[in-house]
Amino acid sequence: MINVLICGISGETGKRIYLTSQKNELLNVVCGVDTQFKSNIEFDCPVYASFEEVKEMVDVIINFSTPDVLSEVLEFALENNCAIVDGTTGYTLKQKEDIQNASAKIPVFMPTNVSTGVNALRKLCLLASETLGDFDIEIIEEHQACKANAPSMTANMLAEAINGTFLKNKKIISGRKGNGERSRDEICIHSVRGGNLNGKTTIMFIGEGETISITHEVHHRTLFAQGACDVACFITKQKPGIYNLENFYKD
Repeated sequence: MINVLICGISGETGKRIYLTSQKNELLNVVCGVDTQFKSNIEFDCPVYASFEEVKEMVDVIINFSTPDVLSEVLEFALENNCAIVDGTTGYTLKQKEDIQNASAKIPVFMPTNVSTGVNALRKLCLLASETLGDFDIEIIEEHQACKANAPSMTANMLAEAINGTFLKNKKIISGRKGNGERSRDEICIHSVRGGNLNGKTTIMFIGEGETISITHEVHHRTLFAQGACDVACFITKQKPGIYNLENFYKD
């Protein structure tokens, strides 16, 4: 069994990860850490306000919390030699450097998105980019109103991947305003935020007289919890380093 600590366990994604893990024979959630924990939420494991209180043996931390908790996550993981699956967004450059430094000693999985469909979407976009090199490229991404970052990590990842087929010669911009024609040398990301949207990403390849659109839409957020549990099983077998979905699907 793989002993799991869920950081942010009482959040929406954290609760889904907890419930999904109960169906995985390889995972054993030994505890959670959550500064926002409410005692009326029932879990069959202890939930602590900080990592200092954790007494259990932990193999992997699944972290879907807030950036301000990162230092505690890294300190605990390094002291206890456990892996990390980190789905938190909004990290500063300094925090990203801290994660990179920690990965020299422990394995860290940093998914832009833990959906199988998004991995397929990326491959389709690369194929389209190679085939439709003279088309204009626009990305429209939709998420719930409470999503903290815009553009999303998924949209940025797709834009960077597409730009790689153009030897990074295109400029990636967020939104568009002002006067003047659209530059042919740009990839524009448009971020829509509202209500309880589950998540939708559309990449448009727009040519003279025709358009090809590739869309990935999330129907329920349980798929993120399932993905987090799957990669938790994967990362505990890896050597120190930074891992992502490409590594996961090659394994």
